[in-house]
Amino acid sequence: MTDGIVAYLTDAQPGRRWSLIASVLVGLSLCACGSDPSGQPTVTRATPRSPVATTSVLAGPSLTPTLAPPTRDFDGTAKGEGSQVLIRRAPDTSGEPIGACADGARLHVGERTANGLWYDLAWDPSNPPANCYSFTGRERDPRSLAYIAAALVAPLLIPGTPSPPTTPPVLSDGVSLPGSPNPTAAPPRSPTPVPPPYSLSTDGAPSCASTADGQFLIRWIVTDANGQILAGLAMRVSGPNGQTVPAVLRAGATSGSQVGTALVSAPGTYHLVASMPNSDGSFANEESSVVCGLAPQALSPTATGRTLIVPSAVPLTSAALPDTRRVP
Repeated sequence: MTDGIVAYLTDAQPGRRWSLIASVLVGLSLCACGSDPSGQPTVTRATPRSPVATTSVLAGPSLTPTLAPPTRDFDGTAKGEGSQVLIRRAPDTSGEPIGACADGARLHVGERTANGLWYDLAWDPSNPPANCYSFTGRERDPRSLAYIAAALVAPLLIPGTPSPPTTPPVLSDGVSLPGSPNPTAAPPRSPTPVPPPYSLSTDGAPSCASTADGQFLIRWIVTDANGQILAGLAMRVSGPNGQTVPAVLRAGATSGSQVGTALVSAPGTYHLVASMPNSDGSFANEESSVVCGLAPQALSPTATGRTLIVPSAVPLTSAALPDTRRVP
């Protein structure tokens, strides 16, 4: 076919030859480019590759449904609102008190009574729960079920409660979500000043008052000479039989004071010790004592004008006095 086209062009006239050559070139260009059915040339362009799709995972806290508060067989804390909570032998307000627990003491209660007003708990008088104690004279009682008012027990924090996020959620590639604040560096903090050592003293002598149920309430106020808050103060009360119980503490009326109270059941002399830790590991201590349920000593005059000291519980008779008569 190429030889025929060349011969045709050779025999043609010179003017017509160039027009034929131009037509042939146009036809060849159309064949090389191709055309669609409408007669328009088709042009092929390279399409750039699309980037590989990536999956972003949102990192955030997982939410767990909150559980309902338990109603039986759970760990709780005593709610005394600053006072001790009584442990009774029977589920009744007139039941005999056999021990007490400090405000905030941790307890494990069992079943709830039919009227819903009391919880039972296993009570070992010789080994009570932490921050609890048996009353004097009840330390050797056998183990038994004791009762505590249901209104004075609060369940501990239930595990599984979701906590709010502390930082804005971010994508797995480290990009913050739109609208989330960018984390900034916290400004430098000045060093915390070291407080001076504590210096404990007493605001008057401790007192001991009788209660309506035949027990005794010891009260003692401890202060700091520098007016510092006595957070972490511990107060112990030791009885005549060597038993030691913790006192319940609350803030006093003046700055840097703490009021300690303890409920005891036996009369006698009680020794009180307050201890406050310092920042250097040392302790500031203060001690005192108080007499509960014992009559004070009385001064009785004699026939000779001298003073004879006798207990007030012993009646003073003439037989107890010396014979001062003169022999003629």
